[in-house]
Amino acid sequence: GRKGLPAMLVLVLALVLPALVAWNGCAPGMLLADMHTGTGEQRRELLADGTQLTLSSGTALNQQLGLDLRRIELLRGAVLVDVAKDARRPFVVDTPHGRIQALGTRFIVRLENGATRLTMIESRTSVRAGEAGAATQTLEAGQQARLTPGGLEWLEPVSPGVVEDAFRLRRLVVRDMPMAEVLD
Repeated sequence: GRKGLPAMLVLVLALVLPALVAWNGCAPGMLLADMHTGTGEQRRELLADGTQLTLSSGTALNQQLGLDLRRIELLRGAVLVDVAKDARRPFVVDTPHGRIQALGTRFIVRLENGATRLTMIESRTSVRAGEAGAATQTLEAGQQARLTPGGLEWLEPVSPGVVEDAFRLRRLVVRDMPMAEVLD
C-alpha cells in the first residue's frame, strides 16, 4: 500500500543515482560542484564580476563571490582564469595544495598527480603552497610551478602564448620529456 511508497522511492534512488553517476563518468562530488565539465567537454563561464573561466575536460569547481573576496575552489581538472580587475576584492584559487592569489590577469591551474600545477600566462600571482602559514612567492608570466603539501617546486619556464593556445585547443605541448612520462 501507501506505507511502502517512501521506502520504495528511497530504494529506487539508491539504485538509480549511482548508475547515473557511473554512466556520466562523474564522481559524486562533481555533480554537487557549482561548475563542472564531463569527459571531452570544455566550457567557458563568465562570472558575475566579469572574470572568465575556461574549464577543461573533467573539471569541477566551486565559486564564491563575496563582498571582500572572490574565490574559486578547484576540486578536479584544470581551469584557465582570466581575472576581472577589482582592487577591493582579491581573487583567489584554492586547491588541496595551497592558495593562488591573482595580482594580474591570466593563468592556468591544473590538479595532477597529488599536486597543483600553476602556469602563468599574463601578469603575476602570489602563491602559498602547503599549510596556511607557509611563505608566499610570486610567479610572473611564463613561469610555472608545482604546489605540493611540502611546498613550491619551480618548473621549466614556458611560452605563455603557446601554452594558452594549447589549453584552448586541447593540445599537449611537450619539450624534452621521455615518451613514458608523456603517456602517463
